[in-house]
Amino acid sequence: MLITYSISFAFNADSHPLVNARVLTILLENLIAVDRVYLRSTKEAGHSVPALYRAGVVYGRTRTWDAIPDVKAKEFGDCKSLSAWYCAEEREAGRFVKPVFRWIQNPYTKVRDFHILVQTPKGFEDPSKILGMTDHNQFLDPQR
Repeated sequence: MLITYSISFAFNADSHPLVNARVLTILLENLIAVDRVYLRSTKEAGHSVPALYRAGVVYGRTRTWDAIPDVKAKEFGDCKSLSAWYCAEEREAGRFVKPVFRWIQNPYTKVRDFHILVQTPKGFEDPSKILGMTDHNQFLDPQR
């Protein structure tokens, strides 16, 4: 199912950075919760989901917020989907992690974009970079 949000008051030239940050946090936590439901329901059905780094997926820019099975089907995902997957599997294992984001100016559009990584008790982890993102390709293929 495709669910589309219309959030016109955020993520535009006139929106306040604090509003953008609050909305982004809610959206990330929502995707993490959806991924946790998927992990639990798969386990309850007697199946297993490979851990993110063993799942055979790579970094690829998307416009969609993909849950785990959708990332697996595409075989790629970007920072929001990969970080949510990683947070979900870590939280299901009882470890405290949270998504964090950094604002980055897109060198092609000159618009502020965000990059999501994961804060762990040991520091920061960047699933996108681990799975192939370079500083350059985080801004490629924005239409996927």
